Amino acid sequence: GLVADEERHYAQYDTELDNIAKFGTSYLALQSIERSKTIAAPPAK
Repeated sequence: GLVADEERHYAQYDTELDNIAKFGTSYLALQSIERSKTIAAPPAK
């Protein structure tokens, strides 16, 4: 449901912050590259 999705987003957000703290801006660059690939790819179902 919506609440579960929201909680997952928050958990993901925490993980992102941890990763940024560990890996710095190179992690952010990597994420945007990955996101671009994901957007370009057809949705996996």
